[in-house]
Amino acid sequence: MHVPLEKVNIADWLLTLPDAEYQRCSHAHIAAGTSTTDDGRTMSINVETIGDALMEWTLSARKIDDQTTEYTNHIHASATNEFIAFIQEHGITLEQAAAARQTASEGAQPGRNAQLRCQHRRHALRQA
Repeated sequence: MHVPLEKVNIADWLLTLPDAEYQRCSHAHIAAGTSTTDDGRTMSINVETIGDALMEWTLSARKIDDQTTEYTNHIHASATNEFIAFIQEHGITLEQAAAARQTASEGAQPGRNAQLRCQHRRHALRQA
């Protein structure tokens, strides 16, 4: 992103990302919102469809120079016990399921990531 790292605040961006804008980034995006944990921490909730796996989504930002920030979106998928039982019942190996999941993820990423980067950049540039 062509924005200084000092203006990038991933948590603020996610917690203020309008649901409609999140949905416009990808046909797989179902909803975005916020909630509060029992101990009072605010959290972002994003619902999307990419394959059939439990996913962990990590976002990070790293300074390249005074006007450029590298924005990284890393997804880690894990198979639940229920998912393993399901694929076994249907004669699918874990390797086949993992390959299908990777294909689904790669197909969803390019357009979505570009749109999310643009939205994140606009949010960062609005910051004082």
